[in-house]
Amino acid sequence: MSKRTSKEVERAPKRLAGRFHQIRTGHCRTGQYLEWTRNADTAECGWCKYRVQTREHLFKHCGRWKMQQKILWAEVRKETGKGKNRHKIRDLLADE
Repeated sequence: MSKRTSKEVERAPKRLAGRFHQIRTGHCRTGQYLEWTRNADTAECGWCKYRVQTREHLFKHCGRWKMQQKILWAEVRKETGKGKNRHKIRDLLADE
């Protein structure tokens, strides 16, 4: 994680920072995680009904979030020179 991101997360409201860390560690409320913790019967995406809702699915493929994905990946490309097909979400959110 870059120093800039760390500072932004530190200044964020506690609830938002908590969500960021849940996404970062893979313990966020995705269908896959909820099924694993037995809090859901299926891992299906609640937005688009894709068979497995993961971080990767939400950040790259879910039809419900296309506009947000476009903005995100434009920024990632600007910072790294690489598009979404060249990154895994876990790597983008990992510590340096």
